Amino acid sequence: MEGWAVARDEAKAVAYLRLAARRDHADALNDLAAALASGTGAPVDKAQAAKLFKRAAERGHSRAAANLANLTNPQ
Repeated sequence: MEGWAVARDEAKAVAYLRLAARRDHADALNDLAAALASGTGAPVDKAQAAKLFKRAAERGHSRAAANLANLTNPQ
């Protein structure tokens, strides 16, 4: 969630990720889930993060599958 030539606004970034995630964009689903899992730009919601990681993984996003595994089976 790096901005170029603009101030960093994590909440706004999450808002845009939500828009793209509603259209089932796999990268947005993964990035939104990561934000929710870590509390970056939005309150922590690990249950919703897991759902979004799963949706992204179902769309072929391999990093989302790994993120889901790490979220549900932390080491």
